[in-house]
Amino acid sequence: GAVDWATWYGVAPGFADDTFRPGRTVKRKQVVAMLWHLMDEPSSGRVRRFPDVPAAAPYVAAADWAVDQRLVAVGANGSFRPRGVVTRAQLVVMVWKLVGRPTVATHHAYTDTRSGAFYQPALDWAASYALAGADGGAFRPKDRALRGDAAAWLYNLAWTDGAWSATGPRPDAILF
Repeated sequence: GAVDWATWYGVAPGFADDTFRPGRTVKRKQVVAMLWHLMDEPSSGRVRRFPDVPAAAPYVAAADWAVDQRLVAVGANGSFRPRGVVTRAQLVVMVWKLVGRPTVATHHAYTDTRSGAFYQPALDWAASYALAGADGGAFRPKDRALRGDAAAWLYNLAWTDGAWSATGPRPDAILF
């Protein structure tokens, strides 16, 4: 399943006690690390000094790359906010940006989202490929994203050829 794939390919490693903890809230530093690992750890070509990221932090290269790729934005003072909680809406947008911001002709059927919200194009894309799951017709965009959400959505992406941009890079962890 998704957790086995994520740990096998190093996309989202488990913890020292051999657990994955899918119900744990995912932080910005963890999401950018997952996306960076998924994409085969590309170099950003630039080294930033975020005031809130220790120089030896294991996610420094991932943070640099994610900012370069415009998957995430930095704060006004150049901060990265590594411990910031990621919502489900933010996670779907990061994944959508990762694959090149593709557009789709269909609109999602979730009942709890606001028309015109920043995440609508990303959610339309994710829903059209059944990448981002939700329960009972609700997406819960303001809920905290969980490690299990991130692993499942990236696993679904790894299996879905059509969800990837035709011109973008294809990582080793894809399964199609």
